[in-house]
This record gives sequence, structure tokens and C-alpha cells, in this order.
Amino acid sequence: MGVLHDCGFNTFMGCAWLGKYTRAGTAPFENRNPGSDSLRIRFFQEQLDPMVQYANDKGILMVIVIGGFPDNRQWFQKFNSIERND
Repeated sequence: MGVLHDCGFNTFMGCAWLGKYTRAGTAPFENRNPGSDSLRIRFFQEQLDPMVQYANDKGILMVIVIGGFPDNRQWFQKFNSIERND
């Protein structure tokens, strides 16, 4: 974000791959199971929110797209249905 800021950019679009994300030992779903309804709110509060805040502090709008499972063509099945994924 510092480099983007220094170059005069004010927007960044990124992707949060919720089904595979395990950085720093955290994951967005309990037991790393996106088929459950058990979101780990701490993932968003402790991992994602600070990244967005840091970008905002640099004057950068951070747009986050929620992604799926790039190595599995049927990634939506991990959510048990397309409707749940949506």
C-alpha cells in the first residue's frame, strides 16, 4: 500500500479466497469448512479489517472481492449448493 500511495494510486482491488486462506494460522470458517455456517469473525476482525484500515490510512480505497476455490471447478460444492455460495 505504501508503494501504491507513493505512486499516486488511490484504489486497489484484491481478492479474499475464503476457501483456502490460512495465513498466520487463521481461516474464515471454523474447522476450515466453508460448508458450515460457522464463520470465524476473528478472521475478519484481526486479518482482513486491519489490511483495509491500513490502505484507508494511506488514502487508498481497497475493494475486496470474495473468491472461491481456483483449483476445483466445482468449488461451489464446498458450500453444499450454489445458492449458499451466492
